[in-house]
Amino acid sequence: MEGALDRLAAAFIHPRFAPECIDREVNAVDSEYQGLQKDGEMYLQQLKKVLTSSQHPYSRFFAGNIQTLKEAAHQLNLNLHEQVANLYQKYYSADIMNLVVVGNYPMDQLIEWSVAKFS
Repeated sequence: MEGALDRLAAAFIHPRFAPECIDREVNAVDSEYQGLQKDGEMYLQQLKKVLTSSQHPYSRFFAGNIQTLKEAAHQLNLNLHEQVANLYQKYYSADIMNLVVVGNYPMDQLIEWSVAKFS
């Protein structure tokens, strides 16, 4: 558990925006998207979105795939690497984030690790 917290903290302290990492993540998102289509969950989510008020955040974009992430960025002349870095700079800030840690360890131990790694 402590090692996992170390890795998570490192991802915020020194994020890796290498192109191969971004490509790997785009492929992972696409794989999740394909899985949703196979089990029918995507259709239920789309139906819920259609029935939701257009003013509600739930009605917005649901899931990405290679087409919506990589190919669309290319067509719009957007550098996906720059877009990810900009998103990180804008939204990944301790003053607008919360950390929740759940584990099979005593609460005092979880708090100690969390404070040590994220303060």
